[in-house]
Amino acid sequence: MGDNNEITTGGSEMEGCMPLQPEEDVTTTSPKTKNKCGKFVSSRQKIMVVNIYKDIISNTPDKKYVDIINRIRELTGLGRDTIRNTISEYKTTKTVSSPNRKRLKASLFEKIDDLDRTGLRRTIHSIWLKR
Repeated sequence: MGDNNEITTGGSEMEGCMPLQPEEDVTTTSPKTKNKCGKFVSSRQKIMVVNIYKDIISNTPDKKYVDIINRIRELTGLGRDTIRNTISEYKTTKTVSSPNRKRLKASLFEKIDDLDRTGLRRTIHSIWLKR
């Protein structure tokens, strides 16, 4: 399982079949989609950002950091700050974290203190007792 990009075909087993060859004149790219503001960035997207960053650094090490971020923005559709945070997180921890998809919401019971709660109970009980 090397990094060999050549597609080989078997000899006598593949008689009568077309050999598998990559077509160079056909380009299939998916439409660019931007990540919506306030939405979570998945760990898969973060890994993709890190891999693109590593590839750009290995191919052109003298490229400026701002140019690298702009190139990653064009390729992924993520925002500048998201890319910067992802790269800095990877540089410090050598990993990327998954987002916490559950937002902590305080329930109504937690928002109201004891005094207000007893007042509400008294009001509701008085309504039921008047019936």
